[in-house]
Amino acid sequence: MDSKEWLAEQVGRAYAKHLLSRLADMAEIDSVDDDDCKLPHLQWMCNQVADGKDWSVTKMHRWIGYVQGVLVTRKYSTVQTERDDYRRVKQETLDALKQKDEQGI
Repeated sequence: MDSKEWLAEQVGRAYAKHLLSRLADMAEIDSVDDDDCKLPHLQWMCNQVADGKDWSVTKMHRWIGYVQGVLVTRKYSTVQTERDDYRRVKQETLDALKQKDEQGI
């Protein structure tokens, strides 16, 4: 895995954890007929990404995109909110990694 892939993996895991915290604050998405769009399944998906499965970076980000897509289509979020949120978490993750590197951790 090259350094760009490693960074993308770290950002993906951090964002999955962030999504989990957001999902914990949401009411059950129970009016949805499709079990794959209900809150427990979305939480499970985020846990799979956050727990460090040995997946490709593209698979991790597809799963994150799926969760974001459900949130947007079910009106729990907007595309702009998801874009801004992802960019913020990405920058925070990169800043934290840079700080660790500078401190030799």
